[in-house]
Amino acid sequence: MALVWSIAVVRRLRDWRMATLTALLALMVASEAVLLVGEARGWSITTLLRMAELPNLLVSVLALLAVVVSGWVIGAYRRVDQALTVEKAYLEELFESAPQATALVDNDSRILRVNHEFTRLFGYPQGEVVGRSIDELLAPGDLLAEARSLTRDAAGGERVAHETVRRRQDGSLVEVSILGAPVRAWGGQVAVYGIYRDITERKRAEEALRISEEKFSKAFRLSPDILTLSSIDDGVLLEVSDTFVTATGYTREEVIGRSVYQLNLWADLSDRQMLVDQLRQHGVARNLEFSFRVKSGDIRIGLLSAEIIPIGGRTCMLTVSNDITERKAAERALQASEERYALAARGANDGLWDWDLETDQVYYSPRWKAMLGHDEGEVGSTPDEWFRRVHAVDVERVRAALNAHLAGRTEHFESEHRMQCQDGTYRWVLSRGIAVRDMGGKSHRVAGSMTDISLRKAGEEKLLHEAIHDVLTGLPNRALFMDLLGRSVARSKRRKGYLFAVLFLDLDRFKVVNDSLGHLVGDQLLVGIARRLEKCLRPEDTVARLGGDEFTVLLEDINDVSDATHVAERVHKELESPFQIGGHEVYTTVSIGIALSTSGYDASDHILRDADTAMYRAKALGRARHEVFDTGMHTRAVALLQLETDLRRAIERSEFRVYYQPIVTLNGGRIVGFEALVRWQHPQRGLLLPSAFVPVAEETGLILPVGHWVLEEACRTVREWGDRFGRPFVIAVNLSNRQFAQPDLPERIAGVLDETGLPAERLKLEITESVIMEHGEAVTHTLRRLRDLGVDLYVDDFGTGYSSFSVLHRFPISTLKIDGSFVRAMGNGDGLEIVRTIMTLARNLKLNVIAEGVETQAQVQQLKALKCPQAQGSAFAEPVPADGIDHLLSKARRH
Repeated sequence: MALVWSIAVVRRLRDWRMATLTALLALMVASEAVLLVGEARGWSITTLLRMAELPNLLVSVLALLAVVVSGWVIGAYRRVDQALTVEKAYLEELFESAPQATALVDNDSRILRVNHEFTRLFGYPQGEVVGRSIDELLAPGDLLAEARSLTRDAAGGERVAHETVRRRQDGSLVEVSILGAPVRAWGGQVAVYGIYRDITERKRAEEALRISEEKFSKAFRLSPDILTLSSIDDGVLLEVSDTFVTATGYTREEVIGRSVYQLNLWADLSDRQMLVDQLRQHGVARNLEFSFRVKSGDIRIGLLSAEIIPIGGRTCMLTVSNDITERKAAERALQASEERYALAARGANDGLWDWDLETDQVYYSPRWKAMLGHDEGEVGSTPDEWFRRVHAVDVERVRAALNAHLAGRTEHFESEHRMQCQDGTYRWVLSRGIAVRDMGGKSHRVAGSMTDISLRKAGEEKLLHEAIHDVLTGLPNRALFMDLLGRSVARSKRRKGYLFAVLFLDLDRFKVVNDSLGHLVGDQLLVGIARRLEKCLRPEDTVARLGGDEFTVLLEDINDVSDATHVAERVHKELESPFQIGGHEVYTTVSIGIALSTSGYDASDHILRDADTAMYRAKALGRARHEVFDTGMHTRAVALLQLETDLRRAIERSEFRVYYQPIVTLNGGRIVGFEALVRWQHPQRGLLLPSAFVPVAEETGLILPVGHWVLEEACRTVREWGDRFGRPFVIAVNLSNRQFAQPDLPERIAGVLDETGLPAERLKLEITESVIMEHGEAVTHTLRRLRDLGVDLYVDDFGTGYSSFSVLHRFPISTLKIDGSFVRAMGNGDGLEIVRTIMTLARNLKLNVIAEGVETQAQVQQLKALKCPQAQGSAFAEPVPADGIDHLLSKARRH
């Protein structure tokens, strides 16, 4: 048994050194065994010695040898053991890091081990699957028998490769490819190694490709065109459509795999060579006429397009063609007929036309086309070539006269109307014609002539034009516009669904142009604007000048309000570029009001009034824009009129109040100053915020006395606080656009400072970006004069205007006030980045920054993180009247 054990160990260790040591040990054990057996049976010592003499001698020799090599063998064994440990670690890492799901199972399909990818793919942790049948774990019920068969094959020593479906832990199915391989050791198979690869995406791609190929094949075969797919070099046909079979008389079996040369399909081989040359040069060929031979031997004419398609390494071409033999024959016959007719038509000075009502095709003579400035080939043969050139105002009348004749109500057709020429102008013509009828009286053809009557009409129109058009611009005047508008109102009553719109346009700041550049430039500007407005309209629309800088537009037969707003947008866009007048570059904008006929107007002046109201609404919202009238605008207009009246009385009755909101340092929360905010204590409506009355005050000019009062009151109050509390508070006061436009503004500011006794360095004037940009270079002079007084200048609502950062540094500004909308938007990435950008800009320009509208502690913390020095808002204190400042300051001291 010791010898058998030794041999087994030798096989296990695969090392002859260890085997030698093991054999020596076995012999020693055998010798000792003999002695023990002899003693047990009572053998004499002599017998035992004789029996044991030879083995003991051999053992002694071998033992001596074993002592010599044992140390060396033991060292070698240790080195082998270390190598096996390293190799085991490598195998562990290789198994766990395998990119595919891997499982090791025994020959009975029980799981011995799985890697991390197996867990990720199927959802089972290793601790839940060891010892379980991998087939029962993963295979759906209908595939369990298949799975067991695959496992048996692998356990039997076969390598298995298969694609199938397996089930995840959550019950979902996944398509996988399985690779199974036997694991052999000690001369036999001990386990099965299984690899699972997720092939879901590949299967989807294959299915999509299969569906795509099926669709292409069906589309190819069923195409109404003649399609062929062939090799470009030898002309072998790879595929043809069913239409090809019908057109040529060949079956698909007769042509697939055969060359076009064998079939003699090309009647002229030079046509194919020309096609191949174009394809090789450009990759595509379009609309080539060619002759082809069908199975019967007849020659047909086709129109062909082709392009190169690489297939399986071969250069092929796809051709798409149509049989145009009959069409070409018809064209030749028609050409001959037209040539005969043209000989007669050219003999007449009038333009001739001939309308085939059955085919709905019209022949227009060369003279007919020439009268409108067109060459022979520039006019087609449809009725639309005629009617789309008829002026929109005339087209209904022309159609009505023609239809009346075709219906038999008049003996002949006759109509005077305008026709649009090739250059866009209109020419007056007299169209006459007579119908050809069948036995039943039905018209199947009508022919006639067109005579130029422009000269006669010009004389008539000149007299009329001068009476109803503006002398300066040539546009319709108020009388004509109101007449046209009245017709549109009447038309909307007759035609259900008919919609029109009126646009009322007023130039923004036109008085500035007249005052600065003179009335001659102003008149030329009005003419230029008239021409640009005409470019924005359709022929059927009307633009008129009512007087002064007011224009109106009548949009006929529109679909909805968007048609009118699109015209308004085109007008704004058209006026963006400057006018070059007398060496001056003049910019202008318009405010536009829009009124639609949907309100059911009975009088034309009512819709014009509402468009005017909407225009004033556009001006109130900032000019250079358009507004659509709604019924609330009239109510607002009345309310604004009342508001203006109340404003004038409010100044007389001292109804305005100044509220103060503190400006604090974010590092410490110390109050350093206040912003003066005006309020109106209205006797009926209560306390009103600036948004409710400042726009009206700006428009009426009442902002000047109100603004001066606020400035004087704020300076006086803050000076008194400084004396009372012993702190040099600063006060920020807003300047309106109108205030800033005052040429003596610096002198007025100096007068207020002298009167109130407030030091100039404690007054901060706030102006908006729009004020800076609108007043151009003049703003620099005014700002510097204010700065020379010692007054600091703030830019209010910074970031909401359109100032250019490149010119901002040119103005003597000390502080930027970040608009509250950006502060409120800091919760998202864009708002935070805008505030960060403004902070960076301010630091680069060495400007102070105040954040407005700070409402939450989160905003406070974000501003602190951005190192914003100062802020104001409800997070610190709401605006309070002057008598509330004691409580506000005492509260600040407690905190």
